[in-house]
Amino acid sequence: MASAGGDGETPSTGGEEPPPPDPPTENQGPGSELGPVDEAGPAEPPAPGGPDQLQLSFGEHLDELRARLIFSLIGLFGTFLVCFHFSEPLMSFVLDPMIDTLSELGYTPQVVFTRAQEKFIAYLKLSAVAAVFVSSPLLLYQAWAFKYDSRLSGINMHADFAAVNVNFWITPDDALEDKDSGGLVVWDKEAPQDWDFDKYNNDQDAMRRFLADNDAKPVRIAYRQNRALVFNSNLFHETDRIVFREGYENRRINITLLYGRRENA
Repeated sequence: MASAGGDGETPSTGGEEPPPPDPPTENQGPGSELGPVDEAGPAEPPAPGGPDQLQLSFGEHLDELRARLIFSLIGLFGTFLVCFHFSEPLMSFVLDPMIDTLSELGYTPQVVFTRAQEKFIAYLKLSAVAAVFVSSPLLLYQAWAFKYDSRLSGINMHADFAAVNVNFWITPDDALEDKDSGGLVVWDKEAPQDWDFDKYNNDQDAMRRFLADNDAKPVRIAYRQNRALVFNSNLFHETDRIVFREGYENRRINITLLYGRRENA
C-alpha cells in the first residue's frame, strides 16, 4: 500500500489553497492502489447548493447511527414498561384460545409454575415480545431514516481508524440511474500517522491540501451489486456521487467491515 511521506500541510502562497486532486480517468493505469477498474469515469464535484452539501463524514454517520439506536432503545424500553404493566391481560390474551380449545375437548386446563420465579420470567418474556411488536413501526422508521437517500452523496472524504476495510454493496443494479456512479473513490495516499481521528476524518481542507501537495491519484470504482472492495483502510476515500432511482427499495445500501488498527498495520 502506498504511504504518505509527510503531513502535507505546507502553507500555500497568495492565501489560496491548491485545488483537490483531479478525478480518475477510465481504466486507471499502473500505480493505482486498486489497479484497473471498469466503468471508471471522472468523479464530478458536488454542485453548489445541491444535495451533495448534505454529505457526512464517517464520524458524523457514526453519530447519526448512535442517535438512531438510542431513540430505538428508548422507544423499546418505554413500550416494554407499558407492556409489563399489562402483562396479566396479555397473558390471558395468549392463553385463552388454548384454554378454550382444551375445555371443548373435555380437559380441565390450568397453568402451573413449578418454580417461584417462573411466573415473573414468563411475564417478562411476554412483555419483551409484545414490546418489539408494538414498537416495530418506530424501529423500522429509525432503520429507514438511516439508509441513504436516492441522491445524497454518502460519506465525505476520510480515512478510517482501522487497518483493513471490507466494503460491499447490495442494492440491485436496476436501481442505478447512472451506471458509472454510486461507488467509491479511493486515493493512493495514506493519512499520516501523526494525524488524530478528527483531522483524518473531518478536516476536509487539510485532507485535500495533503493530497494535492503529495500528487495523490484517485481511483473511482463504480457501483455494482455484490461488488466487494478490500483495501488499506488508512487510504483516503469517499463515497462517489449517488444517482439512484426514487423509491425506498432503490436506496443505496453499503456494508462496511473494519479490521485492526491503523497504528498497528
